[in-house]
Amino acid sequence: MFSSRYFRIISTALILQFACAHSTPALEIVILEPKAAEGNVEAMFELGRAYLHGQGAPHDETKALLYFRQAAEKGHAKAQHNYGLMLLEGRGAEADPAQAAKWFRCSAEQGTARSQETLGLMLLEGQGVGKDTKKALEWLQKAAAHGESEAQLRVGLAYYGGDNIDQDYTQAAHWLTLAAVQDKIAAMNALGSLYEDGLGVTTDLEQAVRWYKKAADAEDAKAQANIGRLYATGTGVERDPVKAYEWLARSAAHGEALGANLLADLKRGLTAGQITEGERRALEPVGK
Repeated sequence: MFSSRYFRIISTALILQFACAHSTPALEIVILEPKAAEGNVEAMFELGRAYLHGQGAPHDETKALLYFRQAAEKGHAKAQHNYGLMLLEGRGAEADPAQAAKWFRCSAEQGTARSQETLGLMLLEGQGVGKDTKKALEWLQKAAAHGESEAQLRVGLAYYGGDNIDQDYTQAAHWLTLAAVQDKIAAMNALGSLYEDGLGVTTDLEQAVRWYKKAADAEDAKAQANIGRLYATGTGVERDPVKAYEWLARSAAHGEALGANLLADLKRGLTAGQITEGERRALEPVGK
């Protein structure tokens, strides 16, 4: 025999299933608000999401913030992250980075990777908290291990430069590779440098060209300077002064000093026709 409690659970599940398939503002609120009033933390969180995104409820950031706060105060890790994010961005209330950092820390301590990353970045910049690069890297390493791409980039660059951490090119290559395959452009350029110089990896000019080119195609000025330099010297690619001019001109146009300096040096050895063609290509959309 099934208890009446069993049937209440089943009926609630069926109502929620119906609500997902046939969501209307009134239905979502009718189901979740009484549960939230009874102290159901998940209902509080879901109401926060509904009001934030205007899905199943009217878009109302003030109410979203209220429900995320209620769930956050009861220890809901995702609600703590969302509440912190809204406070950081000033959505639903005036921006409060210090309070945002507090809630990101609560969520990060429960293992929320995105909170670990955000808290690490705030510590790195001294936003809402005292600047603490060592602590920042500790949180960023945790987030990086959970696959957060910005954290992977920052950790990789820290190992590359030895910034408040022992320089380790092998670790730099590891984290920058993970970030690069997640389309972090700065990671692609740094990875190209590691392959070009054989730092933490075996020297591989083909890989260096590949990563520089991917970043250059994404309008990274430093990578454009690097790929231009390789074309100018014939390193890893066939020497091509016009392509070199094209990429260095693109880099210089973005304000990259290295690109501008290399372009000035290159110009001295080019014909007027080569310069004209290089300038024409530099004005075309990348990849054309």
